Amino acid sequence: MNPRYKQAAGFTMIELLVVIVVVAILSAIAAPSWLGFLTRQRLNAAQAEAIGALREAQTNAKREKRVWQACFRDFPGDPGNNINPKVIWAVRPRPTTGGTGCDTISPGLWQSITQSDADTLAIEDSLSNSNMQQPSGYYRVEFQDKGLLNKNQPTGTITFRSRREQNGSKRCVVVETILGAVRAGNDSECKRLP
Repeated sequence: MNPRYKQAAGFTMIELLVVIVVVAILSAIAAPSWLGFLTRQRLNAAQAEAIGALREAQTNAKREKRVWQACFRDFPGDPGNNINPKVIWAVRPRPTTGGTGCDTISPGLWQSITQSDADTLAIEDSLSNSNMQQPSGYYRVEFQDKGLLNKNQPTGTITFRSRREQNGSKRCVVVETILGAVRAGNDSECKRLP
């Protein structure tokens, strides 16, 4: 072949390999940060939804002049039926007959927290206030007809974490006073129970 007619036909194999190696290195560096960011966003969404559920129960109690409860549960799932574990919640009036807890709420009324990401989150039992936990494994906050906490209901904390990271980021919702004041907390703030 005559060198005058030789055409540049794209990248050489070495150039292509160098680009692939550089992209792989940058991806390996960025992936943990990206996954951490996604986890924090999911936790923030769960925290906001939990605060919304508590405020909804409180508002309904004031409006209807009756006791309402916000219930949270770390549903264990059912591997046999291909149902993943997930965090679920419900806001309902306290039943007047047939029980007083969250266990009386029919399964169709429970909602998955953050909908599509509910199976990536869990309730951190060691940082959640055991006084809010019912014997059946539910966490319940009950508001009386004026929007105040139930006299027998202690203040407390519900803490969310990633199901995959035991010691990762945490987000909590703290019911601080008998008036029903609610605040959000992150990581180390969740260790201080009211």
